[in-house]
Amino acid sequence: DVYSSRDLYLLWPLAQRYGLLVNTSFTAARVLDLASTLLQERSSLCGQTVLVSWDHCAIPTLAQALGCTHEACMTCWDDDDYDSMLWLRFGRSRDGAWNLRFKPGHEGYRTARGLGGYRECIGNPVENGVFGFSCAPPAAWSAP
Repeated sequence: DVYSSRDLYLLWPLAQRYGLLVNTSFTAARVLDLASTLLQERSSLCGQTVLVSWDHCAIPTLAQALGCTHEACMTCWDDDDYDSMLWLRFGRSRDGAWNLRFKPGHEGYRTARGLGGYRECIGNPVENGVFGFSCAPPAAWSAP
């Protein structure tokens, strides 16, 4: 599908540069399977970085399914936002329990904001509501 290919095209140069493999086995509709797999494999991934490129309509679903409750993980992703990143980091506490730390990130550029909003996600088969998750409109959508 064209959207999965877009994610591959985005990650391919980085993967080539660092000699990494790109896993394309999760289609956009399998966002909950991806989250489940990442949670199950936390121990084996400990100390490693996993970069996920995903359909922006389902990023809040993925973040919430991984346990993120930060406001940024509960906010709909604007169609015009190509700058933001969610950095989620799992670690173990002294008692062995998993904990999740969140840090918002930005690539340092901004595109012109128009009336983009959430139009691409309405009716999209991978929109958050399809998976039982919701997102709140960003504050910018209600600004005059």
